[in-house]
Amino acid sequence: MKFLNPWGFLFFISIPGIIILYLLKQQNQEMMVSSTFLWERTMQNLQASVPWQRLRANILLILQLMALVLFSLGISQPFLYSREEKDDYIIILDSSASMQATDIKPSRFQRAKSDIEKLIDGMLPHQRMTLVEASDRARILANQVSDKATLKAKLGQIKETNGFANMVEAFEFVRALAKEEPNSGIYLYSDQYHKAGDNEDNPYNTIIYNDNGQNRAVQSVTYSYDSNTPIILSAITNYGSDSMVSVECLADGRLIDVKEVSLSEGETKNIYWDNIPTKAQRIEIHILDEDDLMADNRAWAILSPPSVNRVLLVTTRNTFLEKAIGLRGDLELDKTTLDGARDIGGYDLYVYDGYTPPELPEDGSVILFNPVGTGDILNIGDIFNPGAIRLNSRTSYRDLVNYITPEDFHIAEARILEKPPWAEMVLEDEKQRPIMMVGQLENQRIAIFPFEIHKSDLPLKSDFPILMQNLLGWMLPQIVDYDAERFAGDEVEINPFPHAQKVTVENPYGLTMDVGPPFPIPPFSETQEVGVYKVRQRIDEKDIEGYFTVHIPTLKESDLRLIDQPSTETKIQTDDRLRLSTGKSVWHYFIWAVLILILAEWWVYQRGY
Repeated sequence: MKFLNPWGFLFFISIPGIIILYLLKQQNQEMMVSSTFLWERTMQNLQASVPWQRLRANILLILQLMALVLFSLGISQPFLYSREEKDDYIIILDSSASMQATDIKPSRFQRAKSDIEKLIDGMLPHQRMTLVEASDRARILANQVSDKATLKAKLGQIKETNGFANMVEAFEFVRALAKEEPNSGIYLYSDQYHKAGDNEDNPYNTIIYNDNGQNRAVQSVTYSYDSNTPIILSAITNYGSDSMVSVECLADGRLIDVKEVSLSEGETKNIYWDNIPTKAQRIEIHILDEDDLMADNRAWAILSPPSVNRVLLVTTRNTFLEKAIGLRGDLELDKTTLDGARDIGGYDLYVYDGYTPPELPEDGSVILFNPVGTGDILNIGDIFNPGAIRLNSRTSYRDLVNYITPEDFHIAEARILEKPPWAEMVLEDEKQRPIMMVGQLENQRIAIFPFEIHKSDLPLKSDFPILMQNLLGWMLPQIVDYDAERFAGDEVEINPFPHAQKVTVENPYGLTMDVGPPFPIPPFSETQEVGVYKVRQRIDEKDIEGYFTVHIPTLKESDLRLIDQPSTETKIQTDDRLRLSTGKSVWHYFIWAVLILILAEWWVYQRGY
């Protein structure tokens, strides 16, 4: 036992004072009484006239001395140490989706937070704590903090998430912190043992919260069309003992059907749903039975019927371009000559071959081949002979040249173009002159090729139609990719229409967030909630809506059972009955004992002992 406030022992100097009070004899006054029979006990004090008397055994004195001793010990703040005393503590709290499981009450996460709070209460004044949250991104919430109120406030900011725990990143942070404080104890509060932390230089301890919970999850929801009628395929996985589950399908909130499914342990079954309304847009699959993790009992899909994009090709005659664009079956291609290109609108994509419009159209993306003349976006120079073609290593648009080999391209001549500030060079020659430039001018996507296709060997190569399909995919995106699989915390690319004036995103709980302007829009990252998100684009006082869905990463989080075991003796594995603690303050026990002694003294005094 140690004491946090040794100055409290100064109260022991009061002990001699109490004893002296009992040694001092009260001076007696002489009085005439009729009889001394009733005063026999007082006669014992009349045997001497000096002010001091012999100290006699007195229960009140003993109780008072005991109360004073206990009070002095109490204000000295006695503290019981455990075996795990460290100068500093680095605490990693797993906030992934599986920590929501209720096989440990009230939940794994809440129990872990409660234990960390007890650990904070037991810290000594010289000890410090670092709090690290391990979710999809590791975060340091408190770094070497000793103030308990601050630590509890930071701990309260950590909430359960619907994503996975990036333990690799978390332990990278921890190793860097441990190098600064080598006498730090590293503790991971999680529901699994994580091999990512194995390190001989900085061994860590795990406090595991796992009672092998029972769980069933909606693994996936996909769809296809049969004669314009949607057919839904859902996959249900059992991460527990054999069970019978009830699954329902809803279309735009309306119940379509309920099916009973028998699942053995570890089994995944596919369930087909038909009778879906042709115009249905939002599909929800819901497991009705309760289990230890309810967050993965729902999944969603947004039905996206095939759409047609209108494309205008402005050219004198270019069969190669026409065929490359026509390979996509969802395009409606119109052609016009250079003379008829003025004042045409209403298209999703404009492809100009050998022509530069005086002003860019306002309602579609633009591809320019062999720009000539003058325009409002380009400064066009003289003709040059390109050397070897290569990919610009600094471009962020390298996906546009996937599966092609630029080094095999040969171009006879091209025009010198001054790179606009909004554009990037994707392909360049050996003298870093642009061969392919792309970029976004506000929310309009533009690609520029400063050469004539007929004066190159691109049309003779299989790379050319691949390049055009990559480019069309970027030029004609959906508002969001409905079919993409997104998990909580993932970034989502939102593609506004060129003439969009405002873009907002509404999360599953109705919270609306403005994401544009300014344009272009950065990736949207506020995806911590699972469910259906609505994207609204304001165009000429009208709203155009799109949707995307966010799910729990079931493959990583839905299996609640304990998977790996600690591999070395330096690890601590505990169940929900065992907890790490550095010490315990016991001063309040001494204060309670003082109160009890005071009551006992009052009782003894009243009894006249």
